[in-house]
Amino acid sequence: MIPPEEPLLESAPLAWKIAPQLCRKDPATGESCWWSHGLWQFLRLTGLGSTAAHRGDFYRRAIRIPGSTGTPRVLVSGTADYAMLAQVIAAFDGSGTRPEITVLDICETPLHLNRWYAERSGYAIDTVCRDILAYEASRPFDIVCTDSFLGRFPHTRWPVLAEKWHSLLRPGGLVATASRLRKGNAPATIGFPETRAKALHDAILDLAEKKRHLLKIEPGDLARCAELYASRHVNHAVRSVDDVRMPFEAAGFELAELAVTPHEAGAGEGIESPSFPSDARFLKMIARRR
Repeated sequence: MIPPEEPLLESAPLAWKIAPQLCRKDPATGESCWWSHGLWQFLRLTGLGSTAAHRGDFYRRAIRIPGSTGTPRVLVSGTADYAMLAQVIAAFDGSGTRPEITVLDICETPLHLNRWYAERSGYAIDTVCRDILAYEASRPFDIVCTDSFLGRFPHTRWPVLAEKWHSLLRPGGLVATASRLRKGNAPATIGFPETRAKALHDAILDLAEKKRHLLKIEPGDLARCAELYASRHVNHAVRSVDDVRMPFEAAGFELAELAVTPHEAGAGEGIESPSFPSDARFLKMIARRR
C-alpha cells in the first residue's frame, strides 16, 4: 500500500481562512478553537505536528483487518484534519472495495477539510458534527480509527470513550488508535514550556516568511497564532501501557495488538510538550470488540 500524498500547501491557507468562520465556540467561554484548527496544517508543514501520516503503515494495515462481508463501514472518530481519512482511502486503494466512511468531530472546520479532501480523491463521505460521547449510529461500524484522540480527554473519561466505541462496533469490529506515550512521572496535563513555545513561534514565522508567495498570509499573523496555540493547547498524558489497556479491557475489548514504538531521540529529548514528535514514543493499539 502506497502512502497517500497530502496537499498541505493547499489545505493550510484553506484551514486558515475557514477556521475563524466555522470553528466551534465553547458554550461556557465563548472562545473558539480557530487558533488550533487554523494553525494545524502549518505545524505539519514545519514537521511539528504529529498525525496519522506518521503512523500510516500501522493504520493502513489495521484498517484492512476486519474482513467483514459486504461494504466495510469505517468511523473516523475525531480528527484535526484529513490525515486519517487519507490513510483510510489509501488502505482500500486498488482493492476493488470502497468503504462507507463517516468522519465525526465536534468542530466543523476539520469536517470541511475532510469533505474537501474526499472530493479531491473522488470519494463520497458522511460527516457528523457532534461530540463522540453523544453520537449514536443507525448501523454498527466495522472499524473505528483515530490518532492521538485519547489525549484530548481527561483520564476519567477514557473508560467512557472506550465504552462508546464498543457500542458503535459490530462484534469482532476493531478500534485502531495510537497515543503518544509520556514518561511515568509526566504531569497529568501537558502544555508548552517556554522554550518549546518560542521554538514553535520561530518555526512558524520562518515557514510563513519562506512560503509567503505560496501561502499569501502575513507572517506576523501566523506567528501570533502560534503564540496563542502554545499558550492554550494541552494534552492529557498517557503515561503507561496500562493507562490504555485497562479501560479497553473493562469495556469489553480484547487487545489484538498493543505495542510501543522505539524512542526516537530529537533535539528536545526529555522535554514534555504537546508537539515536537521527533523525541516521542507512541503506543499503538488494535482492540477487538468481543
